[in-house]
Amino acid sequence: MEGGIMKTLSRRWILLGLAALVMVPPAVFAQPADDSADTTEVKKAKGQELVLTAEFMKKKLNELLMAMSEVAGLMEKTEPEVAKILRRTIELAQREDVDEKMAVVIRSLKKGLAEAAQKEQGEVIVKLTQMLRILEGGVQEKSDTDAKIIELQEVRKRLDKNIEQQKAEEKKTRPAAHAEQIDAETKRILKELEGIVKKQKQLMSQTGKIANPNASLRKLAGLRQAIRDQLQKQQAINESTKNAPLGRLPVLSEAQKKLAAKAGELKKQVEKTSADKALAKSLSAANVDGKALKKVGELVKSAAGEMKRASGSLAKSSKAGATRPQQQAEADLKAAEKMISQAMEKLGQKTPSGKAAAKQSKLAGKTAQLAEAVKAVAAKAGIDPKTLKGSAGKKPGGDLNKAASHMNKASNKLASANPKAAGKHQKKALEELTDQLKKVADLRRKAMAAAKKKMNSAEQKEIAAAMKKLAEKMKKGMDGKKMAGQQSVSKAGCSASSAAEKMDKPDACKANKEQKKTLEEMKKARQQLDEEIAKLERRSKAEKLARLEDRLQKVLEQQKVTTARTARTYKNRGRAPAEYDRQAQQALSEMARIEGELAEEIAAIRKLLVKEGTTVVFPEVLADVKNDLADVQKRLADKDPGPLTQATQEEIERALEELVGAVRKELSKGPGRKKGGGGGGGGGGGKKKKPLIPPLAELRMLRLQQIRVNTATKRLDKMIASKKITGDQAKTEHKKLSERQAKVLGLTKKIAEKMKKGQ
Repeated sequence: MEGGIMKTLSRRWILLGLAALVMVPPAVFAQPADDSADTTEVKKAKGQELVLTAEFMKKKLNELLMAMSEVAGLMEKTEPEVAKILRRTIELAQREDVDEKMAVVIRSLKKGLAEAAQKEQGEVIVKLTQMLRILEGGVQEKSDTDAKIIELQEVRKRLDKNIEQQKAEEKKTRPAAHAEQIDAETKRILKELEGIVKKQKQLMSQTGKIANPNASLRKLAGLRQAIRDQLQKQQAINESTKNAPLGRLPVLSEAQKKLAAKAGELKKQVEKTSADKALAKSLSAANVDGKALKKVGELVKSAAGEMKRASGSLAKSSKAGATRPQQQAEADLKAAEKMISQAMEKLGQKTPSGKAAAKQSKLAGKTAQLAEAVKAVAAKAGIDPKTLKGSAGKKPGGDLNKAASHMNKASNKLASANPKAAGKHQKKALEELTDQLKKVADLRRKAMAAAKKKMNSAEQKEIAAAMKKLAEKMKKGMDGKKMAGQQSVSKAGCSASSAAEKMDKPDACKANKEQKKTLEEMKKARQQLDEEIAKLERRSKAEKLARLEDRLQKVLEQQKVTTARTARTYKNRGRAPAEYDRQAQQALSEMARIEGELAEEIAAIRKLLVKEGTTVVFPEVLADVKNDLADVQKRLADKDPGPLTQATQEEIERALEELVGAVRKELSKGPGRKKGGGGGGGGGGGKKKKPLIPPLAELRMLRLQQIRVNTATKRLDKMIASKKITGDQAKTEHKKLSERQAKVLGLTKKIAEKMKKGQ
């Protein structure tokens, strides 16, 4: 325990110490704007002060490096990744001779060479900053927030397990707790079900005797079905238009045009039907408005006209122009269908088929109500209806909702004067009803048998003990503070103990009540945990984005300095092409090294994003930036800071600026902001991990990537035209841009799929 604390303190001390060293040099070496008024003694005193400060810094750096080496040794077995990061930091300091560079600063200060000291200390700051980045990127990869999330998720996992156990125990006591109610309810259901079976048999018999169905009713039924078919197709086109891309609108225009033509044919069918004298006589006898069919025809005609208008707008790729006529066409067809249905209802009231339809519809309603009653009593008994036994040797049946569905279909067929088709549905409904009688009887037997079983409190006592143990763990927490939901878990432990006591008495009713109370407290605790996890996940995301933005910004700032320096070096070259003096060559070598280090930093950032695993586009953009940095490093090492090198550096800057901008936009949304309402959320309950960068933001980044490819292509063409680059360079650049264009297309498909799945 003590060793772990020492390791944590050591790591934090190293980070703070190194950060302090990075911040000190600018203040130490900053010179006043005008120190001409200082006396020689004052200047000498200031110089000595600077020397002492620089020597102090050098000493502290060496102490830090020794401490890092010791901590790396301590953590070699327990935390090998952290040990590796510390050693990598030490290696950088040794490889770049940071200690020697600081010694040069001290010697320059002692000689009074402030300008030379300033130049060298700039290099020291760069190296110290790089060391700090390595430590930050590794040691802080998993923050305290992430550790808390993991701890809370573990607690939630245990709680979920206990909830499932408690559900099983509560289910066992239900039959005994509600025995009297279950007994009375199942008896009532059986009696009502027997009555429904009897009435259904009578209806089947009546339906079979309907020899001459009403011809007028059948004509109206055929007309109504034709209108319903038109309505269904129009609704489908309306829905497709809402979500269709512009390229698909002409296709929908053709479909709409064809439907308009069919609506015109339907109008003729309505006119023909309305001219039927026998039908007109039947409608008049049933007190149906004599102009009803004429009005139906007018509605269908109106619908056809609206469809034509919608087709014309779709042909012009205008969704807005098509929407209103499509909606009106749908409304006209609905009104026409309603008028036909009302006429059929009046006409059928005095026919044997219509009377049977009304009875069948009423019986279907009672059956649906009974289905809910069966479901409720099965839940009260803690018995799954799927486990109930129906008719021996038959496939699983006995579903009252299915029976009600068949009854409604039979009613519709009877209303349409089609008793033969109605009879088939009535037969299927009767089969379901008969089998359900056996299932309800089986439900009653099982419930009564379960109610008589002796209760065993052993499992309930284990749950109570687990809850008390979990409550104690949650009381302390990782940081010594109570975890969210601790109080509810503690209450759950008490009610679980009380339930066990009631089971031992035995008192099933009170035991079940305490078990339900236990479940309520458990679920309340789970919700509170979910809310806390969600809050911490939002905070973690903000922390990660802030670190990401900081690291990218530092790379961008360093790149801007290097880009400007490259341009100056190229501008100040000798007369002959690629002629550089010794100082310029050293500068090019130094810049090549810096670009290489920036490439390493970008690679490290990308590695973290890949490991985090929720982003698609950002790691690929970083991969391109890293490759560009490597290209620039090689060109500078080859003493080529020319137009292509500078153009690539500008591309790197643009890409980094876009990345930083995208991260800042996400940060601006704030860690506490979340979409939608409700309590639970976050990483609990097996929910999918929310992406660090949302798909929409990545899609925006892809758009910028495409723009960069386009811009780079145009710039390359101009460079080729002005002969600023060689043919081989042009070929290489064209290949690179072609690969990046292909990558943009591939990533676009990935993001589209990701958004489609709703991630």
